[in-house]
Amino acid sequence: MASNLFEKLKTLETEKQNPDTMGLDSMSIEEILRTINKQDKTVPFAVEKEIPYIAQAVGIVVKAMKKKLLWGRRA
Repeated sequence: MASNLFEKLKTLETEKQNPDTMGLDSMSIEEILRTINKQDKTVPFAVEKEIPYIAQAVGIVVKAMKKKLLWGRRA
């Protein structure tokens, strides 16, 4: 089961090599910092696209936590 999960995780976009950062080891410090900064700027847009799924996940977690808390109070 763990190997199946690993295979699925390898296909995620976040787990692929980024062509824009392939040459970090040969860049100057300033070039590295600019490259990192450029990549950081893409995060809010990526998160924005996933908000509906993040909201669903948070809802599931909150529901589970409430159920656990209520169950814990009954015991």
